Amino acid sequence: MTADKILLVFPVGERGGAEAVFCALAEHLDRRRFQPMAWFLRSGSLIQEMRAKEIEVFLTPITRLRDLANVWRTVGAGRRFILGEGIRLVVSSLGYGHVYGGLAAWRAGVEAIWWQHGMASAGNWVDRLAARIPAKLIIASSHVAARRHARVYGTNGARLEVIHPGVDLVPDRLLSAAHRRTVSEKLGLHPRATVIACVGRFQPGKGQAVLIRAAAEVCRRHPHVVFLLVGSEMYGLDRGYERELKRLVAALNLQRNVLFTGFCRDVAAIWAAVDVVVHPATAPESFGVSIIEAMAAGKPVVATDVGGPGEIIIHGESGWLVEPDDERALSRAILMLVENPPLRQRLGRAARQRVAAHFSRRAMVQRAEAAFRSVLES
Repeated sequence: MTADKILLVFPVGERGGAEAVFCALAEHLDRRRFQPMAWFLRSGSLIQEMRAKEIEVFLTPITRLRDLANVWRTVGAGRRFILGEGIRLVVSSLGYGHVYGGLAAWRAGVEAIWWQHGMASAGNWVDRLAARIPAKLIIASSHVAARRHARVYGTNGARLEVIHPGVDLVPDRLLSAAHRRTVSEKLGLHPRATVIACVGRFQPGKGQAVLIRAAAEVCRRHPHVVFLLVGSEMYGLDRGYERELKRLVAALNLQRNVLFTGFCRDVAAIWAAVDVVVHPATAPESFGVSIIEAMAAGKPVVATDVGGPGEIIIHGESGWLVEPDDERALSRAILMLVENPPLRQRLGRAARQRVAAHFSRRAMVQRAEAAFRSVLES
């Protein structure tokens, strides 16, 4: 049996939640059935990562969608690559990816899938454009995201399916007390500090400002608690937001308690030093890959109940859910876990078990393979 060539379209070249899903697919698809290739629309470190894993990479840097000449050239280059390589299926990430990948697939006469990692918004003109481009299948990351996509954009005749992202459990050796001491030393943390981490790119909808304001109350009662803000501004968006966050930290006199680590390529390497993870998003989330990454490390997660996180966490059993944009509720939940180590341990164990049962990388890849086969064989 000859493996079917599948082109995975990456709109950006740096790692985020959506990109992590496509990286996992590129690495773990059954090579007896599928031969993955990667089309990048922007340069970045993921290109080297894919090549190191012996994934063939095609790069055509884009400018702006308003630059119609560039769009035409890029789509034409994609069409020629699809035809030249004998690609049978194009799978595009996010609306930006589907605009280029879907159009190139349509012009080449091959099937397209739009993996819509985001949450539909009537004001997102890129996704509204993508919704008009033919696709045999639209994949959403959660049931709430699928319902919202159908309501806001419709499906344009495509089948709509949910595939939850998945991750591997973090190895025990990366969670040991010895590793905690090593990581704490590298980060400049006191070995006995209670550490709260927030992982994600810096943008207003991720809620870091709300967390900083909640941290003020937590640190007033427990001065040795440390908050790690892991991430950075990405893709050239929301420039200046990180500077605003640092000004807020200074205004609240939290410089000793709130540390900015910058972008971390291997988040699993720091989990040993973390006691609680907070996901304080204020805008609706289609899923929350950083949540299941933390749960896979056995960390209790406090998350705002805005979309996908409500499908991941069972409140009070495998984590804690609070209302968005409510710093008092957020500080109360954090304080509860800071002051109750046995509860932290119970929630962390249950979180790890839930990921193993429902959000494993293997399950995600198997569902994706079944979806790809259904399109190719239809």
